[in-house]
Amino acid sequence: MTPSMWQRMRAMTASTQEMAAAELRERSETTGATSVIKCCTGEMVTVTGVLASVSLRPKQSLKVLEADLFDGTGTLTLMWLGRRDITGITPGRSVTVTGRIVEEHGRLAMYNPRYSLIAKTES
Repeated sequence: MTPSMWQRMRAMTASTQEMAAAELRERSETTGATSVIKCCTGEMVTVTGVLASVSLRPKQSLKVLEADLFDGTGTLTLMWLGRRDITGITPGRSVTVTGRIVEEHGRLAMYNPRYSLIAKTES
């Protein structure tokens, strides 16, 4: 089977989640953003993806708005300290964030990232 036939066959059998992840990876590449899978602790990066979840979590005596950003390669946890909510930061919303990568309990995270909402017609 030739590579192009294999790709077409794979596309026909891919699940909706796999296709959505592939679309997110492609969008990330076209915007020049760094893929989550390529992020390293200490780096200043820009990542584009979709907010998979948003929640308010107490962290000691401080409220933290926490969101999981999925870009098709992995998940990056975003944390805004002292925030209860941010207009537009809602599950399913496409965003671009910029900040320094840290490791928080074995997962990649970014504190108080700069963000821009991607218009729904662009996503």
